[in-house]
Amino acid sequence: MLSPESIPIRLSIVISTIRSRRCLALLESLTPYVSNHEIIVIVDGQEGPDVAHLRDYACRFENVTVLANTGNEGLSACRNQGIACASNPYIIFFDDDVLLTSDIIARYCDLFSQGYTVIGGPLLLPASYPPPPRWLPRGLYSLLGIHAKEQKIWGGNFGFSRNRLDGAVPAFRRELGRRAGGLESGDDTTFIRELLRGRSASSHMFAADLAVEHHIDPGRYQVSYLARRSFWQGRSEVRRRAILAGLRKEAGRAFSVGCTGPLRAVRAFVGAGLLVCCLGGLIYEAALELSRKLRRTRGLG
Repeated sequence: MLSPESIPIRLSIVISTIRSRRCLALLESLTPYVSNHEIIVIVDGQEGPDVAHLRDYACRFENVTVLANTGNEGLSACRNQGIACASNPYIIFFDDDVLLTSDIIARYCDLFSQGYTVIGGPLLLPASYPPPPRWLPRGLYSLLGIHAKEQKIWGGNFGFSRNRLDGAVPAFRRELGRRAGGLESGDDTTFIRELLRGRSASSHMFAADLAVEHHIDPGRYQVSYLARRSFWQGRSEVRRRAILAGLRKEAGRAFSVGCTGPLRAVRAFVGAGLLVCCLGGLIYEAALELSRKLRRTRGLG
């Protein structure tokens, strides 16, 4: 059984952003609940007018710090920078396009005090959004960046205790984090897997009452985005060295249609098409890796 903590929970909340105005909305939803905690915002990219607005907002609060990753090195680099700068033993990550609608910070503290090492909650569509396209298999809602029935901890809304780790905090892998217009993925789930390596199932918790609203770009509803996202999913599985496991996982999602009747056939057709896109990305990335290995071999020769 997990044992309660004997000291107050102090959080460092890390937010990586390339959209400073969107991040302002998150901060406005977050700051009422975190006066006793630290907020670190990492801006991925060069300074500009929008960043100035973000810094002006941060100046109003002693616990909000805005830093810059001026090399535009991507999401994973920003998250690693946030971990390095965090002064508290408990760290929470939020994507810059989520909003809090309740005091989930207190709930995070409660769960950390119960002894959990990794905690996460759902990313849900706001009530004002249209539902996901009816033709999209339920298992592929993950491509939109929202949870359906799957209780899986994602990077947009999760936290961990570094005090409970046996060694150093693992790093987010840069080749998996979003950068430069790509749709890489898996940096968060790979990081979480490393955090939990060798630990029992009781060390982590996915809590439904930690839900946040995920204000996704409406363009994600389009087939063109979903096809591109699936292609990058395949590329990411190669980078994770999880080709067969990744394909099995994506196939399971693609054919988890979640309905019956004629719509079932439509969703199965769409799922098969997106799975082909994923396979295409996998082959493309594998070919790139093989080409790089051949060039290195010839260089050594």
